[in-house]
Amino acid sequence: MKNVYEVSDFLLPEELSTIERMMKDRKIEKEDGVLGRILYTVTFPLEMKEAIQERVSKLVGKELNSIGGVFAEYSSKHGQPNLPPHFDGDNNSLIVDYQYRGNTSWGLGVDTTVFEMEDNKAIIFNPNEYPHWRPRKTFEEGEVITMIFFRFPDRSGKTDYSHIRMNQDHDIFADIRKIRDNI
Repeated sequence: MKNVYEVSDFLLPEELSTIERMMKDRKIEKEDGVLGRILYTVTFPLEMKEAIQERVSKLVGKELNSIGGVFAEYSSKHGQPNLPPHFDGDNNSLIVDYQYRGNTSWGLGVDTTVFEMEDNKAIIFNPNEYPHWRPRKTFEEGEVITMIFFRFPDRSGKTDYSHIRMNQDHDIFADIRKIRDNI
Protein backbone atom coordinates (compact mmCIF):
# COMPACT_ATOMS: atom_id res chain seq x y z
CA MET A 1 0.00 0.00 0.00
CA LYS A 2 1.40 3.36 -1.02
CA ASN A 3 2.32 5.78 1.79
CA VAL A 4 1.59 3.34 4.63
CA TYR A 5 4.60 2.56 6.81
CA GLU A 6 5.03 -0.27 9.30
CA VAL A 7 7.80 0.39 11.86
CA SER A 8 8.95 -1.95 14.63
CA ASP A 9 10.92 -0.53 17.58
CA PHE A 10 9.47 2.89 16.82
CA LEU A 11 10.38 4.57 20.12
CA LEU A 12 13.88 4.57 21.56
CA PRO A 13 14.56 3.12 25.04
CA GLU A 14 14.94 6.59 26.60
CA GLU A 15 11.62 7.68 25.02
CA LEU A 16 9.91 4.60 26.45
CA SER A 17 11.31 5.50 29.89
CA THR A 18 9.94 9.02 29.52
CA ILE A 19 6.50 7.66 28.61
CA GLU A 20 6.58 5.36 31.63
CA ARG A 21 7.09 8.42 33.85
CA MET A 22 4.40 10.38 31.98
CA MET A 23 1.83 7.62 32.50
CA LYS A 24 1.92 8.32 36.23
CA ASP A 25 0.66 11.88 35.61
CA ARG A 26 -1.98 11.12 32.99
CA LYS A 27 -5.36 12.81 33.14
CA ILE A 28 -8.56 11.34 31.77
CA GLU A 29 -9.81 13.43 28.88
CA LYS A 30 -12.74 11.35 27.71
CA GLU A 31 -14.28 7.93 28.21
CA ASP A 32 -16.04 6.44 25.21
CA GLY A 33 -18.09 3.36 26.09
CA VAL A 34 -19.22 2.97 22.48
CA LEU A 35 -15.64 2.41 21.32
CA GLY A 36 -14.53 0.72 24.55
CA ARG A 37 -11.75 3.14 25.28
CA ILE A 38 -10.61 5.91 27.54
CA LEU A 39 -8.47 8.80 26.30
CA TYR A 40 -5.69 10.38 28.33
CA THR A 41 -3.99 13.70 27.81
CA VAL A 42 -0.30 14.01 28.51
CA THR A 43 2.30 16.62 27.72
CA PHE A 44 5.24 15.26 25.78
CA PRO A 45 8.63 16.91 26.42
CA LEU A 46 9.57 19.23 23.55
CA GLU A 47 12.79 17.37 22.75
CA MET A 48 10.89 14.08 22.48
CA LYS A 49 8.23 15.61 20.23
CA GLU A 50 10.93 17.09 17.99
CA ALA A 51 12.83 13.77 17.79
CA ILE A 52 9.68 11.87 16.81
CA GLN A 53 8.70 14.56 14.29
CA GLU A 54 12.17 14.42 12.70
CA ARG A 55 12.14 10.59 12.59
CA VAL A 56 8.73 10.47 10.92
CA SER A 57 9.61 13.32 8.50
CA LYS A 58 12.64 11.36 7.30
CA LEU A 59 10.63 8.19 6.93
CA VAL A 60 7.86 9.76 4.82
CA GLY A 61 10.20 12.12 2.97
CA LYS A 62 8.50 15.42 3.76
CA GLU A 63 8.50 18.17 6.36
CA LEU A 64 5.81 17.79 8.98
CA ASN A 65 4.20 20.26 11.35
CA SER A 66 4.65 19.76 15.05
CA ILE A 67 2.82 16.85 16.57
CA GLY A 68 0.09 16.35 19.05
CA GLY A 69 -0.44 13.09 20.85
CA VAL A 70 -3.09 11.28 22.83
CA PHE A 71 -3.14 7.99 24.70
CA ALA A 72 -6.04 5.58 24.26
CA GLU A 73 -6.63 2.58 26.48
CA TYR A 74 -8.94 -0.10 25.06
CA SER A 75 -10.41 -2.52 27.59
CA SER A 76 -13.72 -4.16 28.44
CA LYS A 77 -13.84 -2.09 31.63
CA HIS A 78 -14.56 0.93 29.36
CA GLY A 79 -17.17 -0.92 27.29
CA GLN A 80 -16.46 -3.50 24.62
CA PRO A 81 -13.77 -2.12 22.24
CA ASN A 82 -15.04 -1.65 18.71
CA LEU A 83 -13.48 0.41 15.96
CA PRO A 84 -15.49 0.18 12.72
CA PRO A 85 -14.08 1.47 9.41
CA HIS A 86 -13.83 5.24 9.27
CA PHE A 87 -11.85 8.24 8.10
CA ASP A 88 -10.83 10.67 10.85
CA GLY A 89 -12.32 13.69 9.09
CA ASP A 90 -9.98 16.09 10.90
CA ASN A 91 -7.05 18.36 10.02
CA ASN A 92 -4.28 15.75 10.21
CA SER A 93 -2.44 14.55 7.14
CA LEU A 94 -0.51 11.85 9.00
CA ILE A 95 -1.07 9.69 12.05
CA VAL A 96 1.24 7.33 13.85
CA ASP A 97 -0.87 4.56 15.39
CA TYR A 98 1.60 3.30 17.98
CA GLN A 99 1.02 0.35 20.30
CA TYR A 100 2.64 1.28 23.59
CA ARG A 101 1.58 -1.73 25.59
CA GLY A 102 -0.84 -4.61 25.26
CA ASN A 103 -1.49 -8.02 26.74
CA THR A 104 -3.66 -9.28 23.87
CA SER A 105 -3.55 -9.24 20.09
CA TRP A 106 -5.69 -6.81 18.11
CA GLY A 107 -4.71 -6.00 14.52
CA LEU A 108 -5.07 -2.65 12.79
CA GLY A 109 -6.80 -2.48 9.43
CA VAL A 110 -5.76 0.22 6.97
CA ASP A 111 -7.92 0.06 3.86
CA THR A 112 -8.13 -3.69 3.13
CA THR A 113 -4.84 -4.71 4.80
CA VAL A 114 -4.66 -5.89 8.40
CA PHE A 115 -1.39 -5.23 10.23
CA GLU A 116 -0.52 -7.30 13.27
CA MET A 117 0.31 -5.03 16.16
CA GLU A 118 2.78 -5.53 19.00
CA ASP A 119 4.36 -3.37 21.65
CA ASN A 120 6.60 -0.58 20.28
CA LYS A 121 5.24 -0.97 16.75
CA ALA A 122 3.76 1.84 14.66
CA ILE A 123 1.63 2.03 11.54
CA ILE A 124 1.95 5.44 9.86
CA PHE A 125 -0.57 6.68 7.28
CA ASN A 126 -2.93 9.51 6.34
CA PRO A 127 -6.12 8.94 8.38
CA ASN A 128 -8.10 11.06 5.93
CA GLU A 129 -6.86 9.20 2.86
CA TYR A 130 -7.19 5.63 4.11
CA PRO A 131 -10.13 4.16 5.95
CA HIS A 132 -8.92 2.41 9.10
CA TRP A 133 -10.46 0.03 11.57
CA ARG A 134 -9.90 -2.87 13.96
CA PRO A 135 -11.08 -6.47 13.57
CA ARG A 136 -13.99 -7.51 15.72
CA LYS A 137 -12.73 -8.87 19.03
CA THR A 138 -14.30 -9.63 22.37
CA PHE A 139 -11.97 -8.31 25.04
CA GLU A 140 -11.90 -10.60 28.05
CA GLU A 141 -11.63 -9.18 31.56
CA GLY A 142 -8.08 -7.92 32.11
CA GLU A 143 -7.19 -7.65 28.41
CA VAL A 144 -5.97 -4.18 27.50
CA ILE A 145 -4.28 -2.39 24.61
CA THR A 146 -2.72 1.05 25.18
CA MET A 147 -2.11 3.08 22.05
CA ILE A 148 -0.55 6.47 21.43
CA PHE A 149 -1.77 8.43 18.45
CA PHE A 150 0.81 10.96 17.25
CA ARG A 151 -0.95 13.38 14.91
CA PHE A 152 0.63 15.66 12.33
CA PRO A 153 -1.54 18.51 10.99
CA ASP A 154 -1.70 19.18 7.26
CA ARG A 155 1.04 21.61 6.16
CA SER A 156 -0.76 22.58 2.97
CA GLY A 157 -3.31 24.61 4.89
CA LYS A 158 -6.18 22.21 4.21
CA THR A 159 -7.73 21.93 7.62
CA ASP A 160 -11.24 20.64 6.95
CA TYR A 161 -11.63 16.99 6.08
CA SER A 162 -15.07 16.86 7.67
CA HIS A 163 -16.62 15.92 4.32
CA ILE A 164 -15.18 12.40 4.75
CA ARG A 165 -16.85 11.71 8.08
CA MET A 166 -19.05 8.99 6.67
CA ASN A 167 -21.46 6.64 8.36
CA GLN A 168 -19.93 3.18 8.70
CA ASP A 169 -22.74 1.83 6.46
CA HIS A 170 -21.50 3.98 3.55
CA ASP A 171 -20.73 2.02 0.35
CA ILE A 172 -17.08 3.14 0.45
CA PHE A 173 -16.57 0.71 3.36
CA ALA A 174 -18.30 -2.30 1.71
CA ASP A 175 -15.12 -4.31 0.96
CA ILE A 176 -13.71 -3.57 4.40
CA ARG A 177 -16.95 -4.67 6.10
CA LYS A 178 -16.72 -8.02 4.25
CA ILE A 179 -13.10 -8.48 5.37
CA ARG A 180 -13.89 -7.44 8.94
CA ASP A 181 -16.87 -9.80 9.12
CA ASN A 182 -14.74 -12.74 7.94
CA ILE A 183 -11.74 -12.31 10.26
